[in-house]
Amino acid sequence: MDKFIANEETYENIISFNKVPKAKYIKLTITNRSKSSGTYYVTGFVELKVYGSSLLPIKDETRKLSEITVGLNQLSEFKPDVYKYSGSSEFIKGFPAVQFKQFQKDKSHLQTIIYDIDESHRVYKAILTSENGEKTVYEYEHTLMTDKIKKFKVIIDPIYVGSATKLMFDIELENGQKITAMDLNDFKIKLEDQSAENIYFNYKKDIIFAEHSTRDLKVFVEATYKGKKYISEPTTLNFIELPPKDKNIETASLYNLTIFKGEKINLPGYIDLKYPNELSKRKLLVRWQNVPQVATKTGFFIYEGETEEGQKVYSSIQVLEYIGVEDVTLATIQGFEPYQGLPENVMVIDSLGNKNVKSVKWEPFKENEFDKIGLIVKEGTIEGTNLKAKAHIRIASKDISKSINISKQVTGFNYPAAFASFTNDIDKASNDRISKINDATIETNSTTQNKWSNWQNNASKRQKDSVGIIFARGGVIKPEMFDRVKIWFGEDSGTTVPTNYSFEYFDQEITNLPENEKLGHIDESSSNLKDNAKWKSIELKSKPIIKANDTNGTLFEFTRPIKATAIRITMDVPTNKNGIIIYEMQVDRLIPAENNDPLIEVKYDDKAYNEFNPNIFEYLIPNNKDLTKFIFTTNNNSKITSTLINQKLIVNVFSEDAKKLKTYIFKKQESIDLDKKALEVKKIISEIEHKYNTEIKHNLGKNSLYKAYIAQLNYLLELGSINQIDELIQKIKSI
Repeated sequence: MDKFIANEETYENIISFNKVPKAKYIKLTITNRSKSSGTYYVTGFVELKVYGSSLLPIKDETRKLSEITVGLNQLSEFKPDVYKYSGSSEFIKGFPAVQFKQFQKDKSHLQTIIYDIDESHRVYKAILTSENGEKTVYEYEHTLMTDKIKKFKVIIDPIYVGSATKLMFDIELENGQKITAMDLNDFKIKLEDQSAENIYFNYKKDIIFAEHSTRDLKVFVEATYKGKKYISEPTTLNFIELPPKDKNIETASLYNLTIFKGEKINLPGYIDLKYPNELSKRKLLVRWQNVPQVATKTGFFIYEGETEEGQKVYSSIQVLEYIGVEDVTLATIQGFEPYQGLPENVMVIDSLGNKNVKSVKWEPFKENEFDKIGLIVKEGTIEGTNLKAKAHIRIASKDISKSINISKQVTGFNYPAAFASFTNDIDKASNDRISKINDATIETNSTTQNKWSNWQNNASKRQKDSVGIIFARGGVIKPEMFDRVKIWFGEDSGTTVPTNYSFEYFDQEITNLPENEKLGHIDESSSNLKDNAKWKSIELKSKPIIKANDTNGTLFEFTRPIKATAIRITMDVPTNKNGIIIYEMQVDRLIPAENNDPLIEVKYDDKAYNEFNPNIFEYLIPNNKDLTKFIFTTNNNSKITSTLINQKLIVNVFSEDAKKLKTYIFKKQESIDLDKKALEVKKIISEIEHKYNTEIKHNLGKNSLYKAYIAQLNYLLELGSINQIDELIQKIKSI
């Protein structure tokens, strides 16, 4: 043990031990001495503080509870040295509030955790943690008691298809009490053979609707009572087929599908019909003829089927294919991956000119791919197809860049967030908080409360500490790229700026983060951020002069861009001071100033199209011209999309920042004819609709064929096939 002599100027001395004792108590004995030859000796002491390895005062920590209260009552069997308890109450009362109380002098940290095992069981845990990290865990498990169902029978009377009936129950509890269906929750009626398709019934709570005839079909009821699941005894369904009194169909579920080439064709094996004055719809089984399993050809197809009653019925399938992908345009700064990244979804054009959102898998970025100024193209594959997407990425100079703050807090999200190895927030009188250094509020004066510090008195003085930022977007922690950080340092009588420091980055997944309130003491958590071996050093371009309380802050620039989930600065506390102050830590990301004024050039058959004027947006093209021979180019990394439909070529030109859009239309005389035809067709169809509502709608065969033809007519109009439209209209009229 160290020895020391106190003089009259000394107010505090530290006694250190050569060997760390493990003990419950420590005692200091001081021998009284008197004045001698001008040297003054201590005759007593005011206060004795004992410190652990963390340099925090060791508190009186028993890590024991004094009582547990369940609801309004103390747990009578509680003993401080017994750590597991259980109890129960009636289900109807719900789970009680449970409180854990420490001994008055116990200074260990109490954390309460509550979780449900199921609807009837809840666990309450109290975790007491001492300053040295040791823990004591108490556990109380509460069970909600229910009266169990002893008998659960269901009776379903035979009924006619198209009607409904209320289920009858015989439900008895173990205590002999009878209950009804109204006492049950999560009500389900299921086939006993759960591999079979249910074409027979539907239900709403305890009312069952008969949709198709059946004899002796086994079903059961599944329901919950006071949180516990029960299954009834099996019962049988008998639904009797009887023709509807009024055979005029009110509604029918007819199938006119749109799928894409290569997809499976799934036509249901039944049609839902609803007749007047019936409570339930009916399911009519259908056998479809010559329907392939997979759509191998594009086009429009009408398939015939026959119902179980021998009636003909029709369905249609429109098979499209993906024919093109809209390009993606992005911009970034030299050395940086694009800030917004490559999109997860792109627009894919189908054979009718419709735009569909599809996911895309991009080729990965290569190392050093963005080191040179210029333009690169990345390819991706559209999900479920062989189509390729292209991303045109412009790499710009840092000289024409702007920056955004990627470290500041975002309202409504826990991350981005600042963290520190230690923060001077243990003393309740201190307002120093780690959350203050990335709130985008900068007050560079030593009296501000908007700051972080690690100041401690002489006995507790910190030797070094780290402060950093965890990156995130939308509250989700993810890597960011950056090559600079700006820090505003402070200074007062007890603190000064660091002279010995280093920057490091963390490029792994961050685990076991504590609550945000505890990020100021990350070294006391179980997060991997406290593992120094996982951090990698950052090289500075130069070491700037740090000025305290400077409104401009201090800019630290790195020799290369860094991609990381977190960054930190580790600082030694100067020997002549007791801490360091930081007002704000800001990590900026460079992004390019995007081009926003696209210019377009048009060629036809590889020759300049002289009729084009960028300020004229619609062009009439002779019928003998081939619209596919038009070629469009633009500057400034703008995006061009072109869609050919109904003899119209629609060209959209987006600026790189997508804030400006110009649309040009090149159309043939044929397209004008087609527009006129479409108006003519709509008029004819509106006249036919009256006949449909009075004569066709109520006949299943005519109704299904009419709907298939109407779907085909819309397909031909979109496709621009004028020649086939007149013939199809005659077919519709003939129904």
